[in-house]
Amino acid sequence: MVIFERRPTLYFGALICAAVVLRVFVAIYSLGSNDVGTWYRFASSIDQEGLWQLYGVDSEFNHPPLGALLVCLLFKIHTATGLAFPLLLRVPGILGDLITLCIVGFSKRLPVEANRTAFLLLYGFAPVPILLSGYHGNLDPLVVALSFLAVWVISLSERVFLGGVLLGFAASIKLPPLVLIPVVIAATARGKWLLFLLGLTLPLISVGVGIVWGGGPFLTNVLHYQPPLDMWGITAFLTAALNPWSSVIPGFPHVIATAYSYPAKALILTVPALLLVALRSTDIIFGYLLAFGAFLIFAPGFGPQYLIYPLPALLLLNPRWGVRYLTAGSCALFALYSWFFVGYPFASVHNSTAPVHVTFLYYLTWCAITGGVGFTISDRLVGRKRV
Repeated sequence: MVIFERRPTLYFGALICAAVVLRVFVAIYSLGSNDVGTWYRFASSIDQEGLWQLYGVDSEFNHPPLGALLVCLLFKIHTATGLAFPLLLRVPGILGDLITLCIVGFSKRLPVEANRTAFLLLYGFAPVPILLSGYHGNLDPLVVALSFLAVWVISLSERVFLGGVLLGFAASIKLPPLVLIPVVIAATARGKWLLFLLGLTLPLISVGVGIVWGGGPFLTNVLHYQPPLDMWGITAFLTAALNPWSSVIPGFPHVIATAYSYPAKALILTVPALLLVALRSTDIIFGYLLAFGAFLIFAPGFGPQYLIYPLPALLLLNPRWGVRYLTAGSCALFALYSWFFVGYPFASVHNSTAPVHVTFLYYLTWCAITGGVGFTISDRLVGRKRV
């Protein structure tokens, strides 16, 4: 207790180091999910044939150029040094978690009332962030770190241009951070959000180059990518409820779920910003939770790596529901990876069809993020009435 009171920075640093070491240990003694093999295929193809050609020959290649080039760099390090590609691929995700932990652990002040120790313990040692950065094999934890740092910078220092640049880099690796653009605009004054948009466009030039050089295949693969529909949230409920009709009209549940994907994207982009305006809130950390909460609540498709996106803000703003979300999500990930486990070193090869028990745990996780966002909004409404 004396260490915590007199030297909190040392205390937090020790927690962060332990969390990173744990992730490195998991990465060393595992091969990860089948995303590792998919990225290896992408990187080797880019190395041999070039980036823009890959969009035309591989319909599964759905990533913006910057993320692809980052993994290609890791592939070149692998071929030059002999270091294992599965290990190298987990490095950006572990670095992302390190950034997220340092943001909260070492900031001189927090933009919201929160318990730093609880955040570091939950984000540092809960299975969801550990598995998604140290095991799964994708770039999402790094994307989350850059997105979270962007809103943190805007919230604490009002450096909207820098926040825009950071968010632009995040979206140039993977597209989900684009859902934050409307909430930042809604939470900042006009002159400031114009600066934010200016900063945002600079890194996104790579996406514009992709549209020019990649053409139709780039637009189809990246901008029209559709994750699996039948194992998460509203589309899972729709396909399950309409499944009896498939014997009468073949493919009917899938058609309805696909049709839902278009209004879902509109809901994800508009509802969080409208809520911020309605609540007269300028809290961008709250906006982060609303944006990525809506991203999961209304999601027209799902991948397990998406679970990481709302987590930093949920743990800060509503740790009780954050624990529930982590509990359900951890059980879902353990069930998924163990069901598709293929051997040692630990590796799993999952497909787009999840078994019933995993889908049920996904339902619980969806309910947890829905409850977390809903009760956080309710707390804000109650707070306004008291004032």
